[in-house]
Amino acid sequence: MSKRNKGLYLILLLVSGLLLFPHVALTAQERAVPGVVGTSVPAPVAGRQTIATPAAEARKELLTDSQSDTPHYLFSMGAQSAKGQFRYPKGVAVAPDGTVYVVDGNDDRVQHFSATGTFLGMWGSLGGEAGKFVDPEGVAVAPDGTVYVADTWNNRIQHFSATGQFLGKWGSKGDGAGQFSLPKGIAVAPDSTVYVADTDNNRIQHFSAAGRFLGKWGSRGAGNGQFRFPESVAVAPDGTVYVAGWSNRLQHFSAIGSYLGEWGTHGGSDGEFRVAVAPDASLYVVNCRN
Repeated sequence: MSKRNKGLYLILLLVSGLLLFPHVALTAQERAVPGVVGTSVPAPVAGRQTIATPAAEARKELLTDSQSDTPHYLFSMGAQSAKGQFRYPKGVAVAPDGTVYVVDGNDDRVQHFSATGTFLGMWGSLGGEAGKFVDPEGVAVAPDGTVYVADTWNNRIQHFSATGQFLGKWGSKGDGAGQFSLPKGIAVAPDSTVYVADTDNNRIQHFSAAGRFLGKWGSRGAGNGQFRFPESVAVAPDGTVYVAGWSNRLQHFSAIGSYLGEWGTHGGSDGEFRVAVAPDASLYVVNCRN
């Protein structure tokens, strides 16, 4: 981050939360543009300038580290929804025992239900510590019943027992091996390999069950094996991997990332995606914009 940026932040309204990010200083003319950034207010900490926007319901505020651009939790205002209720659920996974896990994105938690929807438990709150989340978007259950969560805005993966006991975590902001930029999709293979859709890095990374980096593939583009913001990853019973995102196509890869094929185009007809694989290898695709 440049000296010009250091100590300056932008508060960004995301649905019902506020996020604080680094931003260059704005001129009086820029601050006066209606509907763009709101109004400048006195900084709560010496040396910090903020741009305020209206908050709705609960509010989240994050501090970005001047060196790593990694968001760090400061505080929140407002309560989570009641148990069994949701505020922007963003991911769902079914465990080997048939129970269901839901990442409740704007409540920064995971909720657990029976196969018929009976509430069984929940864990998580807003923050950067172990077992806390910032807008998680992906959840997957391993063959042993443990739970992996793509903690999107903390740029990490967290691992839990079936009842939410913290087991481990890995990842940080960046584009190196084992680092992430807004990971949104996660899946676990039959051999317990963990696949992560590293969305803003336009790639897939895979790890051992304990988080040891195994490999990666992909780059931004429209060619075979390239991606445009991949947000969904799923693993078939045979260990092959399906990836969907903003490119209006579904791509198919071997377990180590060799390109196997694709289908789908932009349009309103059948065939254009988020993806899940059934135990019988049937594919289910959400045709998001149609």
